[in-house]
Amino acid sequence: MNKKISLLLFLSILVSGGVSADTFGSTEGTLPNVTQVSVHNVTYLSEAQKETGGVKIDEGLNTTFELNQSYSGLYRFDFRITNEGGQSWELNESDSLFHDGLDNSWDVKKIWYNISQDYDSGTSNSGKVSWNTLKGGTLNSGEVMYAKYIVNISSQSSQLYDQSFEVNDSSNMSGSRENHQLNVTKLGNIDLIFEDPKNDISVTQNKTFDLNASISCSNGDCGTVYITPRYNESSTADTLISDKFSKPFYLTGSSEKSCALSSGESCSLSWDVNSTGERGSFRLLDINSSSSYSKIDSQDSPDKLVEVTGLALINLGWSSMDFGALSPGTEDNPALNNSDGYEVSVPQRSNTVDKLWTKADPLKSNSKPNEYSIGAGNLSYSLTNDVSTETPLSQNYSLIDQQIKPGSSIISYFWLDIPQGLIQDDYTGKIYFKANLTG
Repeated sequence: MNKKISLLLFLSILVSGGVSADTFGSTEGTLPNVTQVSVHNVTYLSEAQKETGGVKIDEGLNTTFELNQSYSGLYRFDFRITNEGGQSWELNESDSLFHDGLDNSWDVKKIWYNISQDYDSGTSNSGKVSWNTLKGGTLNSGEVMYAKYIVNISSQSSQLYDQSFEVNDSSNMSGSRENHQLNVTKLGNIDLIFEDPKNDISVTQNKTFDLNASISCSNGDCGTVYITPRYNESSTADTLISDKFSKPFYLTGSSEKSCALSSGESCSLSWDVNSTGERGSFRLLDINSSSSYSKIDSQDSPDKLVEVTGLALINLGWSSMDFGALSPGTEDNPALNNSDGYEVSVPQRSNTVDKLWTKADPLKSNSKPNEYSIGAGNLSYSLTNDVSTETPLSQNYSLIDQQIKPGSSIISYFWLDIPQGLIQDDYTGKIYFKANLTG
């Protein structure tokens, strides 16, 4: 017995939890009750098809109907009414049947109801559609009728409408009222700009570069816009750049980013892209955007061409070298800053410098450059501040160091020999450094 009672109670809870309209009156007489509301898009149908066909947008009771549109369109509202009373409902002109909460600017095209046949009758005024029941009809107990209308909905902006539908048998003071919302979203346009990198540039192998884009929304809501960077596997950029290590590119951070955009809003996004492709290879890049609203077309930016290259960069921590006043016939005169040394550094954005080279021009007299000079071989250098380890320079490049990694540097030291037979003067020349990649 206890098990049977529990089962009945459980079934009772299921029944009472359903969604229904608010009814008034008694089931002993008539009880016209709205049992379903549905909305159909009938924009591109023939006149006959508009009354029964179309794409169902949504249906339900006491709910919010979502209507997303880029342009105006024709929609049919269907209200299903079931006589849940014990007596037949004889429709007459005193009965009430209406749907209110429409926008005053909407153009209602046709109003009718159906009880075994269509009855074309009704008016639309001040955001309210009323069915004229004077044409009669009989809705027997347990039978179903439909109240329908077709309307052209056009919104300049997104708006939420509180609406209600009521059916009332005035003779028996019975019927129902259903409340719902219609959320009309005016869909906007996405404007996508691929800002960086610029077209036809080089990016450094095994280094990161910035990829920047901006997204704006106009003429309506764009919802959540999802933005992804892509590269080409074949002819066009259509392959997502992964956020895992891969070639020819991968991202530091998430591949997909998003912005929630209403009309007039914009956002900027950036990615750090690691360039892992083969040196000397060319790739196309683009940006793809898509909206959470399926009716908004996805956008692709124009493709940009980049070349994956090796790049060797060096920075000098000094701009000049001075040996001071020296006498002819002296040797191993240290540069004035040898106590600290002369730094050559490799910045982080460079590849590893496979080889670093140096050479020198002769130091020439400022007043008589064609007559007096100090040969390049009189200059010498070392990577330690020890003259016994010096190596003479020449006018041809000679190797000074190898495999200098980004972010590191070397310190060099210099000495100068002064030959006999020179006039007293200032002597100037140049020292050159060259970095290259061998791979």
